[in-house]
Amino acid sequence: MICDHQITDPSAWTARSLGTDRSWRIEFDRKDLAEIENAVRAVNEAGLPTGEFGWGDFPLDRVRAKLSHAKEILKSGTGVALLRGLDVGRYEEADIAKVYWGIGVHMGIPVGQNRHGDRLGRVEAILEAGQPIGDRGYNRPGPLPFHADFSDTVGLLCIRKAQSGGASVIVSSVTLHNHILQERPDLLAPLYEGMYTNLRNEGPHRTPNERSEAPVKAFEYYNGKLSCFFSIDRYKGGEDTGDVKLTPLQLEALDFCNSCAQNPEYHYVMDFEPGDIQFLNNHTVLHARTSYVDYPDPARRRFLLRIWIRFEEEDYRVSPTRSRIFRWGMDKVLPAMA
Repeated sequence: MICDHQITDPSAWTARSLGTDRSWRIEFDRKDLAEIENAVRAVNEAGLPTGEFGWGDFPLDRVRAKLSHAKEILKSGTGVALLRGLDVGRYEEADIAKVYWGIGVHMGIPVGQNRHGDRLGRVEAILEAGQPIGDRGYNRPGPLPFHADFSDTVGLLCIRKAQSGGASVIVSSVTLHNHILQERPDLLAPLYEGMYTNLRNEGPHRTPNERSEAPVKAFEYYNGKLSCFFSIDRYKGGEDTGDVKLTPLQLEALDFCNSCAQNPEYHYVMDFEPGDIQFLNNHTVLHARTSYVDYPDPARRRFLLRIWIRFEEEDYRVSPTRSRIFRWGMDKVLPAMA
């Protein structure tokens, strides 16, 4: 079913409306930071490593209320939440990871992000002899195109920013749908029908140029809610699998949607500062990144931690069929959350 009307809820924002809205920006105060520090001390005293403790092991009270508010913004509001004020400079890297994991398990269930099952990912340029060698875009300093990830929510914690560049660029996929409906409604059908995607060596068989088992819809309208998965590289990369050929209409639809995301009236540019935590709803927000120049000193290079989170409320927005495709093999979750 194609949504045939303009959506006007808070998820349909523009660059201007998001920039003037302060409700999605949440500040940690001094008491919050003390509570987080006490929680880190608790898991350290219990000998619990990152990835092996749940929210009950990381006691938060004041902060949990703010995280619950952030979760509601993600699910029912703009789909964007920025938590600001964490003092990453007072922690060693191992404890920063515990802080971030502890915050994550209060938000939902962390899931795997790659073929290795990593649930807390490092976002940094991997260099050898001064040249990038990472096999994923987040391991390189170049730009990343607009896309969504395979989880309900993606979170990024900035530990060190680049010497220049590396801004996060986000756009409401709901607003993109509204624009396409108004300007080129004929392009919605191929986006709703979906296309095969290239799983980039991280599908069930872990082989190069493996495609998704079924077409992945760019848009779905289910139970009165619109969701989006978009990655022009993955969709066009489906042709690299050897048995997929995109039609001219499919290509036009992909290019038009991508060009809409490039419109500065729609996308919002966000610069990360150390200690910033950005959470995005993958079903309603696409994200990209500008290229960056790193510091020559390895100790100062851009470094972020990433977490993918599944909301505990199963399939709150997407259909069961879409959910199975959307979570292709990424379901390595905590054995217990309390």
